Amino acid sequence: ARAKLLAKHVSRNTAQAPVVHRETPRSYEVAHVPYMRSIPESAIGWVYKILAKEKEVERLLYDDPDPNDGFLLNTDPKWTTHPDPKTTPRSEWLGHASVRDLYCLGLCHRRDIRSLRDLRAEHLPLLRAMAAKGRELMRQTYGLADESLRIFVHSPPQFYHFHVHFTNVSVDVGVSTERAHLLDDIIENLEKDPEHYAKCCITCRMGERDELWRRYREAKAAGGQG
Repeated sequence: ARAKLLAKHVSRNTAQAPVVHRETPRSYEVAHVPYMRSIPESAIGWVYKILAKEKEVERLLYDDPDPNDGFLLNTDPKWTTHPDPKTTPRSEWLGHASVRDLYCLGLCHRRDIRSLRDLRAEHLPLLRAMAAKGRELMRQTYGLADESLRIFVHSPPQFYHFHVHFTNVSVDVGVSTERAHLLDDIIENLEKDPEHYAKCCITCRMGERDELWRRYREAKAAGGQG
């Protein structure tokens, strides 16, 4: 169900050609925001179930339920080589051969941050905590050194509830320059300018048949590129 709902809004059809759009604050408002509003809340119902610990509990690595700065971190199902969390003791995860494929997911508990664009200086405690705790957990749980860990955010995201990806730097999935934004860079940008992501242009990659791309094109044709 999770993959089916996501596929309705972010195409994962590798056969379609990728395209990029340099999103301005104006094109974000006239194309991206209406696109987000068109997505039913049920599309991320699986996120809320994970946050409520109603599913994927066996994948849970950490949870701070604080409504403002709290987040949950678990192993991502994309990490298919991970030892079976239901049968393999956690003591055996440390230094396991599958750590070369490490892929974990951090989900914030607050629901008012949809994507990178919503981030402001007020969110810095959350972002710093995700970065620090993520590094600590990857070291202690898997034996992955800080220099081997990549922490990043996608724009546009695969789903519109703020989340952070944690991967081994050897993992090449989803890390193209027109999609991935390193969390450390995001934090630094907000420290310099609390409104950075409200003002900046962001290059977005998507498929040529994606609904978001259609909306960008229509906005441009109507003179709403900005």
